[in-house]
Amino acid sequence: MSRQHKLGSTFIKYVAVFCLPVSIMLVVFFTKGVFPFGSHAAITSDLNNQYISFFAYLKNHFTNIHDLLYSFSMSMGGNFFGIFAYYLLSPLNLILLAFPVAKLPAAITLMILVKIGLLGCSMLCFLNYHQRNTSRSLKNKGMVQANSLLQVCLAASFALMSYEVCYMTNLMWTDTIILLPIVILGLEKISNQERPYVYIFALLFAILLNYYIGFMVCLFVMIYYAYRLLVTKFRHNVTLRQQLRTSFFKLVISSIISVGLSAVVLLPGLKAVQSVKSNPYHFRLTGMFQPLDLLVQLYSGVKANQLYPYIYGGMLVVALCFIYFSSKKIKLPEKLTTAGFLLVLAMAQVVQGTYQIWHGFNSPIGMPNRNAFIFTFFLIVIAYDAILNNSIKINLKTLSNLLVIYVMGTLLLGKLNSGTLTVPLIAINLFFFLGIIFSFYYFDRFKKTTDVTLLLLLIVDLGFNAYQNAYINGVSVNSFSKYTSQVNHVLRQLPDNKKNFYRVGTTFERSNDDPLLLDYYGLSDYSSAESPNTINLLQKLGYFQNHNWWRWTNFNNGSTFAVDSLLGIRYVIHNSSQPMRSMLYGSKVENGAGSQLGGYNLSYNAPYNSKIYSKNGYDIYENKYALNLASLVNISVISANNINRDTSADPFIYLNRVFKNVLAINTAYHPENVATAETAIAGQHNYQVRVTKSGSLYFYLPTANITQTQIDGLQTLDTRLFVNGKELSRINMQQQNGITYLGKFKAHQTVNLSIRTQNNVVDSINSLKPVVYQEDSQKIATALAATKKNDVGHLKVSTKQISFDLKENQKKHKAVLLTLPYDRGWQAFENGRKVKIYKALDGLMALRITTKNSHILLKYTPSGLKTGLLITGFSAIILVGYAGFVEIRLRRKNP
Repeated sequence: MSRQHKLGSTFIKYVAVFCLPVSIMLVVFFTKGVFPFGSHAAITSDLNNQYISFFAYLKNHFTNIHDLLYSFSMSMGGNFFGIFAYYLLSPLNLILLAFPVAKLPAAITLMILVKIGLLGCSMLCFLNYHQRNTSRSLKNKGMVQANSLLQVCLAASFALMSYEVCYMTNLMWTDTIILLPIVILGLEKISNQERPYVYIFALLFAILLNYYIGFMVCLFVMIYYAYRLLVTKFRHNVTLRQQLRTSFFKLVISSIISVGLSAVVLLPGLKAVQSVKSNPYHFRLTGMFQPLDLLVQLYSGVKANQLYPYIYGGMLVVALCFIYFSSKKIKLPEKLTTAGFLLVLAMAQVVQGTYQIWHGFNSPIGMPNRNAFIFTFFLIVIAYDAILNNSIKINLKTLSNLLVIYVMGTLLLGKLNSGTLTVPLIAINLFFFLGIIFSFYYFDRFKKTTDVTLLLLLIVDLGFNAYQNAYINGVSVNSFSKYTSQVNHVLRQLPDNKKNFYRVGTTFERSNDDPLLLDYYGLSDYSSAESPNTINLLQKLGYFQNHNWWRWTNFNNGSTFAVDSLLGIRYVIHNSSQPMRSMLYGSKVENGAGSQLGGYNLSYNAPYNSKIYSKNGYDIYENKYALNLASLVNISVISANNINRDTSADPFIYLNRVFKNVLAINTAYHPENVATAETAIAGQHNYQVRVTKSGSLYFYLPTANITQTQIDGLQTLDTRLFVNGKELSRINMQQQNGITYLGKFKAHQTVNLSIRTQNNVVDSINSLKPVVYQEDSQKIATALAATKKNDVGHLKVSTKQISFDLKENQKKHKAVLLTLPYDRGWQAFENGRKVKIYKALDGLMALRITTKNSHILLKYTPSGLKTGLLITGFSAIILVGYAGFVEIRLRRKNP
């Protein structure tokens, strides 16, 4: 075969293995009515709740590296590098740059399909090398031509394995999984005493693109290396000592270099999420599920169940694994070794202690068994080894034995798992298995017929399994486009926040990450990189009741006039129209643009806010008392307290302390008496408030007197708050209202409150005691106006640095309060001299003023970035030296 013809044949195989799984998935999209064949896109779960907003932010700030290190759109502001390192480093994200934000569902759909195709290509690349390597050792070159179709089929099986079908919306994981076959290819090159560069750079990028999945790949490298050592020993009688002497140190050094090169991303990325809550690791032998239940996951079309890992890689893989273990051409010690390693991988999923090790010594919240792709990959390697050992040429006796074992085993499993492995599924899987086994039996006699049969069976099998397990009934493409376009138009009516820093609140949202999606400075956020301190501070300030989760914050119609003003909420956008509701929640026939973590309020009536815009259902309110990012306040704001989450407490006690320190107001909030009113209506709880002083009233529902189980019930219960018979707000849903504004009332007026639930799940709500406080808004407004008048000068704000001047007449005993979360990445300089940044109000930042005329400069660098750069640079030097050493050794060996 000429070199040109061989290259052409190889190119055709890669095109085929890219297009085959993509085409199958497009057919699944078509049958499910998914974009581009329907009105809704495959934007579901956390892709809808989080990732799509991260992608929008990346697109909007791609050219500014500082915005990718720190963001003011992430809650009150925070280290964005954790999100950037975990979610956004894929080179395929460049696709996003070609689409406007309103068309992101189309861009993401394209990215999903491209990544599925690349999974097949990377697996084919490994199979090609693995074949050449095995053929050399087994002298089995006659199988090369026969393997072309089977190579493509096995590679396509990897691309459409159940794991990818179920988790394809977790796009940030797929890149590292694409690199897994290349990492193992590089490992085999090292074992064969070839150059280590493929392994070094494949492992480097596997860690860089997603260090979480990269950690799993690193664990598998150790397991696979041990497996290959033993298999090589049994196949070729090469002692373990000989193999270790030629490859072990090369593998260790190459791995260290790869990890070291990734430190520039790995170290600051881990630093950014180190404060996120995790339980201390303790090894436990507790079982996650019964081991035999894992076998049910090896059947096509079995509905995904989060109790079990998604390990199905196609009936072709299953059939070839059966052939592998039945083959007389494979030595018994090798088969026992393979079975032992399969058992190790299986039990690693079953035992809680090892399961947590695979997941970074922790149990994942949602989306379990995130390492299951490792199992599928190993099964495909075993299946391909059956082909390379000429074991697919089965005789009648082997055929009969395989059929009996599979049929009897399937019927037994169906009996034990009748709810999962139903009779129709048993029939379908028996059809697939019988078709594949008979195809191998007639493989030599009817080559073309069996080729077509195998290909058709593969397409139907993978397509059926994908159809059964692909949860892709997601966001409406039209509603998403309409929502982002409309809200962006309204946001453009506001001043440029790059020149004049301010924050924006909304009474609606498609998700907590709307500030990132729509590129404004807000207070809401939902991400795994969100600091618990920020979440707890906002909860203490009354923005929401965070009962169970540690990963989101929510403006949710504001807290109080005083708190909104303190944190610089200068504008609030409101829309309570029916078109907005339809756009977010959709209709019976079409999904909306919202996510399961989106909030929605019925009205907005905050005091001291004037309406400055009203059009097409959107209103913009301006709060002229909102403070700047940096304000001169009393020195008493400086504190070193830790913030404890406490939804059972009365937040107004804390708020009185805050405004005594910030505005020198002794009592900003006065309690009102709340009396329980009798009611015989189930699920309804009535209260009366006799107003003592004219002004604004606020409501909060502490959870001091109920159990955690009852709190869990409250969290997802659809609870509605009525004021004087009118529905005001929805509370204790996933968005979880905190302090709720009731309105302005006159002295001696009676206010009737009613908390109504849709059922009696939480009748114990009777034991809850709502608190109502009156805000001294006029006094607060006067104090805020005085604080704004005595403001810092020449304030300039960016993600790179913040600077301002202090006037000569501003007193020494003052402190500068910055309404940003305390972060060690910020450094402050006063007239060029480094000064300490203090913790203020338990979670913000403050500076002491030591001179009358000062220029203050704050610079931000993510923690760990400088150290990571040094380690990466040092590792690059080691790589150059190591490469020189390797090349000299190879020249001496092959002069």
